[in-house]
Amino acid sequence: MGRNRPAARRFPPRPARSLTQQPEEARLEFRIDPFPSETDIEPLWRAAWGGPPPRLADILPRSLGHVGAYDGDAIVGFVNIAWDGGVHAFILDTCVHPDFRRQGVATRLVNEAERIARQRGAQWLHVDFEPHLETFYRACGFRPTAAGLIDLGKGRESPSADCPVPFLIRPARDEDRAALGALKLRSSLAWGDHVEELRALPEAREVPLAHMPHAIVAERDGTIVGFATVLAGKDGEAELEDLFVAPEQWRTGVGSKLLAEAERRAVDGCARVLHVVAGERARPFYEASGFRFVGTVATAFEPAAGLDKDLSRDDRLAPRPRRG
Repeated sequence: MGRNRPAARRFPPRPARSLTQQPEEARLEFRIDPFPSETDIEPLWRAAWGGPPPRLADILPRSLGHVGAYDGDAIVGFVNIAWDGGVHAFILDTCVHPDFRRQGVATRLVNEAERIARQRGAQWLHVDFEPHLETFYRACGFRPTAAGLIDLGKGRESPSADCPVPFLIRPARDEDRAALGALKLRSSLAWGDHVEELRALPEAREVPLAHMPHAIVAERDGTIVGFATVLAGKDGEAELEDLFVAPEQWRTGVGSKLLAEAERRAVDGCARVLHVVAGERARPFYEASGFRFVGTVATAFEPAAGLDKDLSRDDRLAPRPRRG
């Protein structure tokens, strides 16, 4: 026999609505980023999609946002807003329980998704849909555009992990600032720690304008996939203020390349020591790169490790010749 599951909430038949009653959309509560559990959303998902929900605990922290429509304590509508960490956001999994359809709920969900995507820095909002939904999405403001799709589940070989798409390291530009802030937040949320606190913290999604001349970015196929910021200190010291990589690019060498270029820039600025403050998850990465623990540092959420690297001992970091 299968594993016992908690009983799904059953939605009772809804009485006929008179012309004087309010539409469902008007009396429902629309919550931003409610992070529903799989148990909470299962009745809606089975009614709308005919199967169990995916592992939302793994998905939603990586999203730009999501919206739930609630009838009391029951979620009866949902939309997820995925993104690329930059300027593109994507509507996914829009659904409304059959008992609440044709009452404006789906329209309100999509409108809220558009508002959130714009508010959180996206410039383009995408959606894929089946032909019978074209009228609905056109009414929501979407216009048709050419697109392509590959079904990765039908036997097509994936690119070799030994031959990843190359990326380049370049200085950051002022126009990159919004994309860097969005990537910074997405990378932080991907760990699943302090999600609500990070979303509420302005510094978690911003890169100060004064830091932009000191930032470098990793770019792959025209998309920023990571960045680092090195700030000069006193007496031959420098601070690695930021190093963030898009979660889908973790373990592809982007972080190591950014760190190596950050160290070179610190040496070019006559620094002999590079400091960084790292959480416990990131600490092994820095220690494998030659950093040494020097003490515990208080942060907004929990104590972190203060780490130093002696740049004067690494022959690979000899200052690059300057052009005359």
